[in-house]
Amino acid sequence: VLHRDDRSGVYYAHAHFDDLVEWWDETPRHPLSQNYHPAVIFRHKVVQISEVLLAMLVHPESFERADLKRNLAYYEPLCTHDHPLSMSVMATAKFSAYGDFGNGSEEFLALAQLNLDNNKVASEGLHLSWMSASWFTLAVGIGGVKVVQGSLSFRPCLPVGWEQCVFTIKWKGSTV
Repeated sequence: VLHRDDRSGVYYAHAHFDDLVEWWDETPRHPLSQNYHPAVIFRHKVVQISEVLLAMLVHPESFERADLKRNLAYYEPLCTHDHPLSMSVMATAKFSAYGDFGNGSEEFLALAQLNLDNNKVASEGLHLSWMSASWFTLAVGIGGVKVVQGSLSFRPCLPVGWEQCVFTIKWKGSTV
């Protein structure tokens, strides 16, 4: 259950999220989880990954585009960006909210480069969560994939210079 503030139209991460202290006294050291005790982090108004924005992307029929824009503006400065999934959610929310590649492209390109740039641990295997986050952003953000009232739809926002974006989806037993 998302708690919506009727004044601002923002959906809070939990019932008391707006009561938390903002992180103003210092510039936090990232990643927060490695530099601060959890009790310190949980007293502050920060999110590692905006679950509210993710819910809006996974259940688009429950929200208006204006809700997504308003909540994106609220959560972006509060997001720690300490995890690749955060970049995915932010990029996808920007593509979906604004319908153009200019918004969200920086996060998407940084996310897509993570495995390519991480040569030190390549022998240990791929980071599948990073790859799935990239795929989610590609399909839902750039490809505009949505499921609304049981129907699959596409509303792509291709970057300048792209003629197509190809990915595979299994839908009701068929490959699309």
